[in-house]
Amino acid sequence: MPRTERPVQGTQPQSYKIPPRVPHTQRTSAVFLNNPPQRQGGQLSRRDLKNLVRNLGAASRPSQRNLALKTFKALCTDGDAASLASIAAGAIPPLVQLLGSGSAAQVQADASSALMDLALNAEIAATIAAAGAIPLLVQLMLGSGTVPGVIGLENAIGTLKFLAENAEAAVQVIAAGFIPALVHLLVRGSLTEVLVNAAGALWSLIQKDDDQKHENIDAIAAAGAIPPLVRLLGPGSDEATSSAAAYTLQALGHSNDPNRAAIAAASASANLLREMAGLSFD
Repeated sequence: MPRTERPVQGTQPQSYKIPPRVPHTQRTSAVFLNNPPQRQGGQLSRRDLKNLVRNLGAASRPSQRNLALKTFKALCTDGDAASLASIAAGAIPPLVQLLGSGSAAQVQADASSALMDLALNAEIAATIAAAGAIPLLVQLMLGSGTVPGVIGLENAIGTLKFLAENAEAAVQVIAAGFIPALVHLLVRGSLTEVLVNAAGALWSLIQKDDDQKHENIDAIAAAGAIPPLVRLLGPGSDEATSSAAAYTLQALGHSNDPNRAAIAAASASANLLREMAGLSFD
């Protein structure tokens, strides 16, 4: 399965407008939206960094925090590597705190989106893991069915997938229950975006070039992923979902006789032998 830079997710706002007559206490974050923060040597100035991190904190007013989140997301999208590195150390702890159950679903979605962008950087990924984000992201995968909740779920999958590419963080991701959570989504999920992201994340865990790959394959099979993946090949699935499931099944069955047998048994049980005929495990 070709690697995508970001998982499929809902539409995000493309631009931000400052509300009229912004109160003074909100001005720092609001001004960021239309005017780039002042930089020193290619990095965010200390004053702007301090204000941004402060406004990301849970103690800030919701309006301040929302503006800071939008600003931070814009910086993650458009900022240079030096700027991201300079703000990551201060911004990650409050972003992780916003993933908790006390935050609104939209806040969780915005915070997880920012963390997903940061997790693409290997060094920052280790910082995210050390800040305690992994258990909260797994919980977010199993959370609300509202629209912001689903977006947060997709962001959580993407963040954990990128974290799993970091050798140190990968152990924590697996230990936190990432694989069982993905299988749960395959069984319970109904939205194409969720199913494709869950199957794709399982596939990515099998593409590693170290001993962890074989451990992941065994863990995925043991978690019961094969039957729901086989069912996603059925006539009720769209092309994107069935394609993601097929890639993952092929990877699970490659040079693995027990998994091939399990796939064949699940196919027979679901009357999907014809759909399985196109899979190649070589």
